[in-house]
Formats: sequence, C-alpha cells, structure tokens
Amino acid sequence: RVLTRALELLGARGGALLIDRERRLYLSGEVFEALQGRALALLATFHEREPLREGLSREELRQRLSSALDVRAFQRVLQALVEGGRVELERDVVRLKGRGRTLSLGDTAARARLAAELSAAALAPPSLPELEQKLQLPASRLRELLGVMVVEGAAVRVSEGLWFAAGALASLRERLVAHLREKKEITTQDFKEMVGQSRKFVIPLSEYFDREKVTLRVGEKRVLRRG
Repeated sequence: RVLTRALELLGARGGALLIDRERRLYLSGEVFEALQGRALALLATFHEREPLREGLSREELRQRLSSALDVRAFQRVLQALVEGGRVELERDVVRLKGRGRTLSLGDTAARARLAAELSAAALAPPSLPELEQKLQLPASRLRELLGVMVVEGAAVRVSEGLWFAAGALASLRERLVAHLREKKEITTQDFKEMVGQSRKFVIPLSEYFDREKVTLRVGEKRVLRRG
C-alpha cells in the first residue's frame, strides 16, 4: 500500500505513468520520454531509408522499439506522439508528421515511364521481367513504384506479377457489366473475345472480377453478382 501510494503521488507529479490499473503497471516519466524519442528516431531513419513506403505498421514500430515492450505501454507512447502532433496515424500506418512517401526526380520519371507502358499495353500488360528489361530497373524498385501506383489508384494488381492500368480495367469492367445486364450471362469464350487477349490474361481477369464481386461463376458461365 505504501508503494502504491508513492506511485500515485509520482503519477500526480508526472514522474510516473499508470499504464495498466489492474496489473498496477507503471512507467517512469523518464522512460516514457525516452521511448517517445526513440520512436521518433526510428521513424526518421525509416523515412530516409525507404522513401517509397508510407510508414511503419504499429506492430513493426513496436518490435523495433522493443519486442518485450508491453502493448499498452506502446499504445500510450504512440498516443502521446499523435496528441503532441509529432506523428500521424492512418489506419495501421505510423509516420512522422508531414512525412510519408516521397518520390525523387528519378522515381517520378521512372513512374511516368511505367505508367506509359501499362497504359499502352492496355489489357496485355508486360510481366515484371519484361518491365525490368524495358525500363532497365531492378524488380524491387519496380514493385515499389507499382505499389505507389496502386495506392494512387493508377494501377491495379490483378494477380501475382500482373498489374494493369486502372483505366483499361475500368473500361473492361463497364463493358462486362453492360453485357451481363443485357445478356444475363457470359461464357468463358465470350469473355475471351471481349478482352481480346490470350488465356494468360483472360483467366486472371475473370478471377479478379469474381474476387471483386462483380461476377459470380455458375458452372462454365458467369453472371452479374447482385448487390
């Protein structure tokens, strides 16, 4: 009881922070401040090293701070940083205030060339190895740039290793929905003729529209999914 009272007094003066009332878990003010400073330093280093990523996930940041750090203690540290205007939290992503994805001039130029390639290819986009060769970029950087385009809504990942220009996919979706509203169903062959490409693209596209709940497969045909 004496210890509890002492901790309560410390807490009132800001010298200790009550993290978990049931477990009587306290964190010293100095440790709390140090954790905030370390989190900010980790995020700054992260943004410098990985400029094409939006930020770190909560759990990734907690693990980098200390895998042994109590989850509630980490939540309080993060809460203090957000309330203090030092970091931003968007869904599960943590980033320094005003930071996030930044494209260098080289990245911007590469992204423009990549967008042009996907747009020109329409419904027959190049594979990742083909893009590597055409743009003379390593696969890792291409994936990062494609990830940026997906977040921006300029590209759509339809399957592993296959990205389409968003405009080409939206146009196909409109034609598919219009066909299904009029004819009520579409065969695999009809869809292949609509796409105008080989099975290499037709199959991933048909599975994509199933996943997107545009179509429902019924035997060898597809119908418009209601709702």
